[in-house]
Parts: sequence; C-alpha cells; structure tokens
Amino acid sequence: MAVHLEFKRTGITPIRNRQNWITRFRKRHPPLALKLSIQLECQSAYANDPDILQDYLEKPGRLIREYGLRESQIYNKDEKGFMMGLAAQAKVLCRGGRRNPRVTHDGKWELVTAIKTVAVDESVLFPFIINKGAGHYIHW
Repeated sequence: MAVHLEFKRTGITPIRNRQNWITRFRKRHPPLALKLSIQLECQSAYANDPDILQDYLEKPGRLIREYGLRESQIYNKDEKGFMMGLAAQAKVLCRGGRRNPRVTHDGKWELVTAIKTVAVDESVLFPFIINKGAGHYIHW
C-alpha cells in the first residue's frame, strides 16, 4: 500500500520498501501510534454521513406534524440480546507477564432477547422477554 501511495503522489515507482520501514516511519512521526482496530458495522458507518443524519432527524418531525401525533402516541422500542451462560470477558488470575489468558466454556448457552418500549410522555410498556422455545408448532 505504501508503494502504491508513493506512486500516486509522485508518479515514480519507488524502490520496494525495506523490511522495517514502518518502524523507521513511526520514529520520524512520533504523534502517530499503532492501535488495534475495531470492526464497525456498515450501518453505523453510514450514520456518520451528515446528509443521512439530517434526514433521520427531520423525518420524525414531518410525520408528527402530518398525522398530528401526541406524545402518548410516539414510542421508541429497543431490543437487546443476551447469551446466557457465556461471558465475553472474565478476570483471570495467572502468571505475571502472560498475555491474553483464555477461558474455555462448554458451549451450552441460550439466547434471550429483551424488548423495551418507552413513549415520549415517559410512559413505559412492560418489557417483552423472548426465551428459547421448546418446540415450533405448525399452526403458529
């Protein structure tokens, strides 16, 4: 990538970078740092677009005016999934200097979903909890 960027900037194909070029580059540019990246869902990345964000913020106002909605008629719903029996992180006592200790689990976990709903006037509906079903019935 560095060779490609250098070519685009100067129009000259540079000599291939040596093995430790990133180390030397970082020494020349102390404000830069290496960090582990985190994955961002595409939908979250789109939310940073000012045009999309502006439309998102204006649309509810238009609907409220168009239909004459009251505060008691406007709800926000959110859901959260939990993996019962599985912890993402745990504190582990181990030998000093050890990196990334691993913890195993038996793979027995169950997904539970909680749905919460609140109105603009602060009235709250009872939470809706979805557990794993015992069976699927065809007439459902």
